[in-house]
Amino acid sequence: MKDQWLPWWREFWFSERVLSGLVVYAVVVAALEAMASGLPVVAANALALPELVRHGENGYLFEPGNISELADCLERVLSNNELRDVFGKRSLEIFQTHNIQRSINRFEQLYQQIAEAKPANSQNN
Repeated sequence: MKDQWLPWWREFWFSERVLSGLVVYAVVVAALEAMASGLPVVAANALALPELVRHGENGYLFEPGNISELADCLERVLSNNELRDVFGKRSLEIFQTHNIQRSINRFEQLYQQIAEAKPANSQNN
């Protein structure tokens, strides 16, 4: 029985849906932790990050894969103490209005959907 279950489990955990869900969770949590610490955030303009990072207000968003844009955003934040302070204060303000319980509920819904979904090519074992 264990040997029959293991391939499905391995396929499940390494599926794009699960891995991308875990990546989204980790990236969003990292941004929220930075904001809660009063830090500016430089993040990719992807996933749920644009909902947290307000470009030019509490940090910068760059287009995914655009390394020169990322470098420019980092340089602007790291080279300007006043800007860092302003962005950091605004990050904390935004974080304080963020509804963490709503986020937790949404992640629980997503993980429940993932847990209930069996890969299409798996056998009923």
